[in-house]
Amino acid sequence: MSDIRFNQWLHQSGTGGVTQLSSGHVGIGTTSPLIPVHSGNNAVLNVGVVTANNIYAGTLNGTLALSDISGITGSFTSDVSINGNLDIADKIRHIGDTNTAIRFPAADKITLETSGTERFQVDSSGNVYVGGVGASATAGVLWFNDTSANASKISQDNGNSALVFGTGSGQAERLRIGSSGQIGLSGANYGTAGQVLTSQGSGSAVQWATPASNYKITTGSVINTGNSTSETITGIPSDAVKVELVYYNLKTTASGVMAMRAGNASNIDNQSWFSAHTYVVNTNQSNGDVKTAQWSSRFQMPHQDFTSSANRRTGIFTFTKHIGGTNIWYCVNDMVYSENGTNAIPRNFINKGYIDMGASGFDRIKIFTYDNEVNIDYNGKIQLKYYQVV
Repeated sequence: MSDIRFNQWLHQSGTGGVTQLSSGHVGIGTTSPLIPVHSGNNAVLNVGVVTANNIYAGTLNGTLALSDISGITGSFTSDVSINGNLDIADKIRHIGDTNTAIRFPAADKITLETSGTERFQVDSSGNVYVGGVGASATAGVLWFNDTSANASKISQDNGNSALVFGTGSGQAERLRIGSSGQIGLSGANYGTAGQVLTSQGSGSAVQWATPASNYKITTGSVINTGNSTSETITGIPSDAVKVELVYYNLKTTASGVMAMRAGNASNIDNQSWFSAHTYVVNTNQSNGDVKTAQWSSRFQMPHQDFTSSANRRTGIFTFTKHIGGTNIWYCVNDMVYSENGTNAIPRNFINKGYIDMGASGFDRIKIFTYDNEVNIDYNGKIQLKYYQVV
């Protein structure tokens, strides 16, 4: 017998069996095989060793595990559709470019590699690393492309722990954030202390600029003097750079000496401290009873004998802090005029000097009388004003 010819072998029940078409396709459990070997049974087919030049399949249902298959090479010649899971032990590689891969190097971790180097990683906590992780990590660059010739990018300055933003033609660096949180413009241009970012308009980049000084001015309430030998005005803040005390209609209840001092609670009444820290620059006076010697040794101004209880004084006492962060204050007492109760008498009186307030600072001004300790009359008025840089 040279041939066995059949179209269909049936099960003893008369159904199922094996069908062979003239095309050579064989169907198992199906009379319409679509591929060379077509099983109509959805159950699992367990085999030992399959040796073939090509294995053709239509739809693969369930799980295809390749971990135990070795020594087999080849390729799919058309699209592969898998309805279940495709389990891979380590990586998916590009044919002909084996150092480019999608890897699963550990549980709950996926990486992308090119040229054998990790470029991208998502770890088990959901952290995303551009440039990879660990000793093999590179300075990653995140690109944003658009339809124009100009792309943008965010990159890591390798070794400096700085985040760099580049835009425009050539992706020139526009902004960087340094490892300490400093902001650099067009590179490591972090500006200098006190500078601020300033807009240059819609067509230009921002720049570091030194702001013009603006002042917050605080004016205190008007204080009425009353029958006591002194008045102390407090509340001068530590960051004040200029202080003005306006005095109006000051006089004593009897013949006596009136003076002013500036300082704080620890030194305002310490004559020795004032003697060591105050200095006269110039005095221009039109009346011989101004006591400039006492001003130089005690910083008391206007230090003047009030020979009559009718004499009144009006003026402004100004303290300006020296630039450069020192504790030196430049002081000017400008007494506008005095009057005897009836007529104004021009004085043209200006007294200048300076005082080293020291680290303890300056928070009060005191107006007082001494020697014969007479009272300041209740008709006088004083008002404090101070300036702060904002």
